[in-house]
Amino acid sequence: VTDLSVSQLSLTCLSLSCVTDLSVSQLCQSVCEESEQKEWRKKVRDGREREARQALLIHRLQSKVSSVCVLFELQHKAAPSWTHSIYMNEMCVCVCVCVCVCVCVLYRCVGLVEMNALLREQLSQSGQANQALREDLQKLTADWTRAVEEAEQRECDWQRERQVCFHTLPC
Repeated sequence: VTDLSVSQLSLTCLSLSCVTDLSVSQLCQSVCEESEQKEWRKKVRDGREREARQALLIHRLQSKVSSVCVLFELQHKAAPSWTHSIYMNEMCVCVCVCVCVCVCVLYRCVGLVEMNALLREQLSQSGQANQALREDLQKLTADWTRAVEEAEQRECDWQRERQVCFHTLPC
């Protein structure tokens, strides 16, 4: 009877050791995922800052185009008619350059918006996975605690049984 109880206790201890190793492994994984989550948050924040800078640049370029147009109109009104075509050509070139720059900036902003959306989705998924791991870790910890208590109870029972057996044995 005592050999069986000892082997049961040994198996219980071995099982608890495996559960503990698994819990520690999952805890380490959870910490790593939190680090990844912080990194994703930083990338999202950086993306938003880039978007804001691009929006400011677009606004400045639009203002510059408007001011150039106003300037050319004023010059056109003040200039003789033979310079009209020269001003129109210069204005056309300037506007075309500004439009090209605006289009390039716009495409870049669209790319940043898409990247930002992707990063937000990945951050959300990472958060969900992290929450699931936390819940699993809590369950494992509760199971482990319960198993330790059961093992301690079995050991106490085994000790009592052993004492009873030694006291009842004839000498």
